[in-house]
Amino acid sequence: MALPGRCGYSSAPVTTGDSHSCGVTTAFKPIVDNIIASTALYWAVVICFFDRAVQKTGKTMLTAMVIALSQILLVDFNYVIAGRPAIEPALYSVGILFVVWAAVAFVYDKLSETS
Repeated sequence: MALPGRCGYSSAPVTTGDSHSCGVTTAFKPIVDNIIASTALYWAVVICFFDRAVQKTGKTMLTAMVIALSQILLVDFNYVIAGRPAIEPALYSVGILFVVWAAVAFVYDKLSETS
């Protein structure tokens, strides 16, 4: 169950998790009722998937941009073509996805560097 005002955070990782949890909880009945547990589960899956993809490709930023572009094509582009949301929110979403995935790749690179 989503908390009132939960969708108002501005931090990029929190925004991504919140936009996912707010969108899912308003459209579908969540599998995990505890918002903290569901957000933690979401991030654990995303981090494991990203780590595995980076290990296979060896290119962190390329992997992040492929994932971002895939999300854009599967969600934003499809919704705009189908006429569901306006173009402006979709463009904001495109920008947010690229920034968030670039930040994820940057942090991943910084944390995985060996001396």
